[in-house]
Amino acid sequence: DTLYKTFQMPTVGDFLKNLPNAFSPNNDGINDCFNLGNQNEFYGCSNWTILNRWGEEIYQSKNPGDCWNGKRESDGSEMPAGTYFYLVRIFGSTRQGALLLTR
Repeated sequence: DTLYKTFQMPTVGDFLKNLPNAFSPNNDGINDCFNLGNQNEFYGCSNWTILNRWGEEIYQSKNPGDCWNGKRESDGSEMPAGTYFYLVRIFGSTRQGALLLTR
């Protein structure tokens, strides 16, 4: 006798389905930064980027445990409140979405 079981590989969207869509980096200890959550299984094979509405790169990381604090990576200046976009690339798949930064 042979037993067959279908296994569906999880997608990037499955792993990242609970990403927040807003954060408030105001140092109150609640939602002060944006990150991918506890996704250590992606360490070394992920890349995520934050872009402003003009497509300018604001933040970039290859570590899923890193956290964007609402500041421009290149000079540490605080970014204004508004909508930003993220691109997450894991194992060759890409997921994108919008993120609201409030102050």
